[in-house]
Amino acid sequence: MKRSIPIFSKLFLRAFIPQKINQSWINLLKATFLVGGYHQYTYLKNKDAKCSFFQSPKFNYHTASKSSIVIYRHNQDHPVASGIIIDENGLCLSIANIYPKVSEERLEMDAFYAKVLGDDQTYALSFSEHLSDDNLVLFKLVRRDPDIRFQPAKFSSEAHIGNQTFAIGKSDHDFNLVESGIINETSFNAKLAFGKENDTNSFNIMANIPNKYTTLFGGPLFDENGHVLGIIIPYEDKLLPTHILATPYSFLEGVLKQYKEAGRVRRPYLGMSIKSSASGTGAFVIKINSDGPANQGGIKLGDTIVEINDQKITNNNDFFKCLGYHIGQNLKMKLERDGKYRIVHIMSS
Repeated sequence: MKRSIPIFSKLFLRAFIPQKINQSWINLLKATFLVGGYHQYTYLKNKDAKCSFFQSPKFNYHTASKSSIVIYRHNQDHPVASGIIIDENGLCLSIANIYPKVSEERLEMDAFYAKVLGDDQTYALSFSEHLSDDNLVLFKLVRRDPDIRFQPAKFSSEAHIGNQTFAIGKSDHDFNLVESGIINETSFNAKLAFGKENDTNSFNIMANIPNKYTTLFGGPLFDENGHVLGIIIPYEDKLLPTHILATPYSFLEGVLKQYKEAGRVRRPYLGMSIKSSASGTGAFVIKINSDGPANQGGIKLGDTIVEINDQKITNNNDFFKCLGYHIGQNLKMKLERDGKYRIVHIMSS
């Protein structure tokens, strides 16, 4: 068993570099001062191994690992990503950018295979759905024995600043290591915080797990009960050397519900088209369908959408992340029209 000594987050020091201070930074600083400056990791040498420093006794690696997979490329021993088991038939969710594209809708997965953590059995991958805008892919583990049942992950949308989180990592020998950290932000927007675009979209969970050992993106970020709070996503920005980002379950929920009910995933229909506003202050409406929910709710051509459900948006990526994949959800939108703000309510279909 090994643990780190308490350290203050490098991101805290970065806060003193002159830049625009906003609510994301304020939340981050509060969490860093209170509890966010500490992280730890533990080698699990046996089934009873526990971390004695700041680890909840509720978290059980051996239970959580059964709903996690590791993905390999054929003829290579080094894994390339991780993933989350969604149902007992082997439906999984992971990041998409490691696979070659056949088209925008389809990925080639024949060159890859997966293992469930703690199990030497290998499984081929069968492509199901590619969500290119969100770097996500759904696929199935191909079972040689149809009676095999997998342990699906349990999910939670209860991600709160200050809560402890866990990620499974790889030591020199095996995936027998747990890193633990604290949630610093539950709706992290890199553009608002750093003033730059990023390829992870926005409104992600950020935790001060240094990712020294959890180098496989696409895997689960757990709470202390072993429930999955989100999927860990790639982020290479040097401003986050000691933190990880995860797309939250509140976003993933719509994806999984659609696929379970319809066998496919589509964006909700609003009956309008948008683009990032030139001023960087929202999503500019460039087309309205007369029979769509947007028109019926009072949105007009030329409006700029600046908030959805009280989440500030700066561009079209923010818009689609807020919209998510929930069908039939009520959306409260704040619009800017002719220099004045107004609120409208529409329901996606």
